[in-house]
Amino acid sequence: MSKSMGSSAALWALAFVSVSSGACDDGGSAAALREEAPEYRVSTKNDVQWKRHAALENDLALALELDPANLCSELGQASCIRQVHLMPLGGNDPFGTGVLLPTAEPLATTPAVVDRVLLSACGQRVSLDRQAGAGQAIVFTALDLNAPAPAPADPAVAATITDLYHRLLAREPSADEQRIVGELAADTAGEPLAAADFATLACFAIGGSTEFLFY
Repeated sequence: MSKSMGSSAALWALAFVSVSSGACDDGGSAAALREEAPEYRVSTKNDVQWKRHAALENDLALALELDPANLCSELGQASCIRQVHLMPLGGNDPFGTGVLLPTAEPLATTPAVVDRVLLSACGQRVSLDRQAGAGQAIVFTALDLNAPAPAPADPAVAATITDLYHRLLAREPSADEQRIVGELAADTAGEPLAAADFATLACFAIGGSTEFLFY
């Protein structure tokens, strides 16, 4: 995750420097820069918000096509999002817990809770797609989830990463992002992981990015 976020920040910095330097050049160079630059929506306000419990639940459920009520549960009984970890996710329950107002900022435990929710949701989607069998998977359609993961450069890995970016971030992954997430298909010794493990890790890495967790 940290590699992906670092690469994205570096790409933005390079793009800013390129455009800034192009502004001092002649009109032809500036026009060429505009043609080559990717089209991103630029924020008009420096006002980044973190996704609280309801937004996180809804976005994950939509992206992975899961029942929001079953994204994550503790001991199979209480919802991680709506009950057990409601406060760290920015919610409050004045009648159940006596907390009248939600926290203004993420708590120290918020990152761990978000990781818990993401791993549960991604794991559930992988498990359901694995049980569905060939041709019946919903998200991980390019992988055989009962086999070892393909090589990082395999088209099936690229297709899986691209689909996750479409679902979670609503955009195409960059070449660097494809490469970084694709590296999760093999361990540090170069041996392939199980395809199901790669699918879970790729989903977790992209879903845990700043781009998904803030808006």
